[in-house]
Formats: sequence, structure tokens, C-alpha cells
Amino acid sequence: MFASLASLLFAAWPAPAQFTLVNVGHSTTNYGGTATSIVLSGNYVYLRNGGDGLRVYDISNPANPTNIGYGGAPSGPCPAGGYCLALSGNYAYMGNDCDGLRIFDISTPTNILNLGNPIGPYITGAASSGNHVYLSGTGGLRIYDASNPTNLVLVGQTNGGGALALSGDYAYMASGNSGLRIYNISNPTNPAFLSQINSGLSAKGVAVSGNYAYLANDGDGLRIDDVSDPANPTNVGHINNGGSASGVAVSGRFACLANFADGLRVDDVSDPANPTNVAHSAVGGNARAFDVAIAGNYIYLADGLDGLRIYLLVPQPIINLTDTNTVQLSWPVPPGPPFVLQQNSDLTSANWSDLTNTPTVVSNWNQVMLPQSANSQFYRLKYP
Repeated sequence: MFASLASLLFAAWPAPAQFTLVNVGHSTTNYGGTATSIVLSGNYVYLRNGGDGLRVYDISNPANPTNIGYGGAPSGPCPAGGYCLALSGNYAYMGNDCDGLRIFDISTPTNILNLGNPIGPYITGAASSGNHVYLSGTGGLRIYDASNPTNLVLVGQTNGGGALALSGDYAYMASGNSGLRIYNISNPTNPAFLSQINSGLSAKGVAVSGNYAYLANDGDGLRIDDVSDPANPTNVGHINNGGSASGVAVSGRFACLANFADGLRVDDVSDPANPTNVAHSAVGGNARAFDVAIAGNYIYLADGLDGLRIYLLVPQPIINLTDTNTVQLSWPVPPGPPFVLQQNSDLTSANWSDLTNTPTVVSNWNQVMLPQSANSQFYRLKYP
């Protein structure tokens, strides 16, 4: 992105942090499936692809995600359905609707081994921690000892069903019309329901960061609950930009929302009581944003029939003249590695030079002060 001093973009500062979502990568095909769940691990994306099964993509080059592994299609009376996916070490645990749980050995991503289908149908949530796997759905919240992944042993069980997130001694469940449910899992053999807070609609996805739980709350958008006291959660923030939120991921002050037909939303949640939408990318055709993950400045979307989409979150610069005959360049701090500020006096030239000025960070904005020039100067932010 660039701007010229010959044609300045004037804006009040500070302004809401604004970004552009740039689609940098896309799976060439969804292999006939519907991408509904996504998990990142290093340079790999694991995609729950509906009736197609488990797909693994090498994302070391985000502009060219490459399918390198395949776990095979589920079986059973309704193989096209699917709710959840969790990774633990060398294993992937995939909820397959009526087909139940499937376990895969992913120690070699190019050669995934299907280890079987040991647990019955209608699994709506999956998570893992240490040697334990947590499943929800028919049968409630169930905890299994997965020391031997080919022989899961049920060690604890209680009521409830929905998407799961774990944090410390607690499990957080997006439990549909029941809202957010919190469980004490400090003793896996005796999980205990602790508290509940209604969300108004149907909580479909949940992420936990610090003292806050973030709910993808269907047509109600994003809800933020203070869970610093898990026994007494309180709603502190809410934003609804339309759509039907089904998945959420959080990194620092950014919450990414898979918003179904509305596409991908990114909200600044640095003030949990006042979340602000800072970026949006629509989906086209029959695509539907089901689930989302974030790593650095890249956001990964399970986009239904459209497969896998990868976006770069790019900050938008603002230029202001000051009263001291200087130029102030400002741009919001991104979630990952910094962008490099570059300068050029001629847009017909490719000779962009890096500016060595170290930005000052004020209220999550980078600021650089430069002397005014008699000639036009152009500036852009380049991702390294």
C-alpha cells in the first residue's frame, strides 16, 4: 500500500486500526469435500474436509499451499458430515458426525495412517491436552486416556455437548442454545460442570485467551466473556457485523471470525468491552467460512466447498502533515512480524528503499516522523 505527499490522505489520528485481507493462497481443489474444521501445526494445515476425510497441506509457502497427505474418507451411514478436529503429538482425532471418532497417525504427514474408528457417532467437539483426549456430543463430555491411541480408555464423563477449547484446569464448551459452559477438568477422572452463561443465540465455536473466552455465536456475531473467575463468567463485549459466526481464533488483540456466508471478519479486541471490526473479506459462490486459524500475519480459512483459503492481514498506512512541517506516517501494529516501511520518489521505478527510522508505538499504532520533501514521495509497507 502506498501514498504520495502530492495527494495526501488526511485522517484524524488516532483512528480505528484498519487492515486489508489479501488472499495470497488457495487450495487448487477441495477434492469433493466440504472444509469445516482447520488446525495448524508448524508448516502444515490439517483440514477436516467433510465426506472427503482428512487433508494435510504444506503451507511453508503460503502462496502455494500443497496437499501432501490424505487420511481417507470416513464411512458409516452419513459420511459427509463432520464437526471437529484436534491434534495431539503424532495423532489427529477427527469427529465424523454419524461415523464417530477417527484416529490418524500423522507422524509422517505425507503418509497418514488411519488407525480406526473406536468411538460411536455424533461427536460435536474435540480437544486434547497431554495424554488425554476430550470429546463432546452424544454421551456428554467424555475424557479418554490416550496414552495408547489405538486403545482409548474412558476415564471421566459428564453432561454437555458442543465445540471445545481447553485452558489450564478448565474446559470451555460452545454449547449451542446453552451458551458457554465451563467445566473443571483438574481431575480428568472426575470432570465437574462449573458454570454457564447464556449467549442469546447458538454458540458454535469457542477460543480462550488469557482471562477471556470468545464465542462464535451464530447470527449474533462475536461475544466476549470474562472468565477470570471460571465459576462466575460475565459477558463484557459483543460485536455483530452480520453473517452467522461458526468458528473463532484469537491471537493477541485480534479475534478472527469464520462468519459463514459473510466470509472472514477480523476484530480488534484490545478493549474487550468494545471490540472493533478492522478487516473483512467476503466469500463468493457456494463458499462458506466454517472455521479459522491464525499464525503471525496469516489467517487460514476452512471455506466449505471452496476448500482452503490463506489471507495476509496487511495494515493500512495513514499520512498526516503536522504543525512542525514534518510528515507523520502511521499504521496499525499487525499480529505477527512487522512490515517494512519503504520509500520511492517515482512510481514508475522499482527502486524502493527501506527506511531505517524505528517506529514509535503508541496505542497499538506505529508512528514514524519524516521531514517534508519538495518533491513527491511514495511510501508502502512491504511484508518481509
